[in-house]
Amino acid sequence: MKSNILKLCIGLILLAGMLSCDDGLSTLFTTIQNDTKISDSGLENNISVLDMGLVTIGPDQYYYIACGNVRRRPVTGNGSDWGSVSTGANGIANTLATNGTVIYAGVVNDNAVGTVRYFNGTIWDVTPTALPADFKQAVNIKYNSGSGQFYISYLKDDNTYSITNGGFVDQGYSFPTPVTDMVDDNNFVTGGSVYLNGSAVATLPGTGYTYSAIFDFGGYIYVGTRNGTIHRTNDDGATWETLGSYTSPLGSRPKVKFTTFAQANADHLFVGTANYGFYELDATAFTAKHFSDSSKPDLYNGSIECFYRNNETVFIGSMGHGLWRNTYSAATATWGDTWRLE
Repeated sequence: MKSNILKLCIGLILLAGMLSCDDGLSTLFTTIQNDTKISDSGLENNISVLDMGLVTIGPDQYYYIACGNVRRRPVTGNGSDWGSVSTGANGIANTLATNGTVIYAGVVNDNAVGTVRYFNGTIWDVTPTALPADFKQAVNIKYNSGSGQFYISYLKDDNTYSITNGGFVDQGYSFPTPVTDMVDDNNFVTGGSVYLNGSAVATLPGTGYTYSAIFDFGGYIYVGTRNGTIHRTNDDGATWETLGSYTSPLGSRPKVKFTTFAQANADHLFVGTANYGFYELDATAFTAKHFSDSSKPDLYNGSIECFYRNNETVFIGSMGHGLWRNTYSAATATWGDTWRLE
């Protein structure tokens, strides 16, 4: 049993939030193991939701999530309508991306060997585009609507890391640490480095940061760190604006660890963290405010892995605390009155 857990740890230490074992990975193991035992169509409240997307199949639309299993429900359904999906591969689904028509999902087995599964609305199968010869497992899969391409950051069979282009061809990198987040194959972050337009940024925002999230929005590239700071640039990193340093009142390591960005409306972003819920960032003023409802401790203090917005319905996927849903007014940048767990 210990050897299997160790292999899983190798395969999963860099899931969407790039968590270390003391940041909640043991919770991830527990909730994923629980999820594989679910036979009904409801989501457990302690599930970990790592990625989410929406797919149109014929006249119907479905939400899909990666949560150990791949699961889905009709957009017109509710929290009791989630059903498990067989991708045709045994293992843990750690990442998922869709363009609204097809899905790519990363699956890692208990020998830390991965595959990328593909769904075109009919059947799940191996990806029709060949993966790099040195591919071992997907760390993250992203879709870029501007280019119309999917990109994979992945672990290579020599235990270094790289990123593919839109044709799933290795870009030739050999990083000792993973590509933790990417916009495409030219703009990404990997540990202590930021790559913009395919080149390492010579002038980083500061020293000693661990870069964990990146987003392209409103003419700026935003990066978040695990050191409590958010930065942005509109000149390929020649100059940076900085927000920080944000701290959490919890635990012995108070620096906020930013994990993910998502667009909220025309001038606001959602920014998730691994240890202090989430923030709303006003891109016009370049200011950020923390989610204020402390009566929802799982959103106020928890680890946020993903956001998904479908018109005014917003889902928030958490690490070990379920999938949350509420409405969000794009016009007023305000939340609805009722938070629900799916």
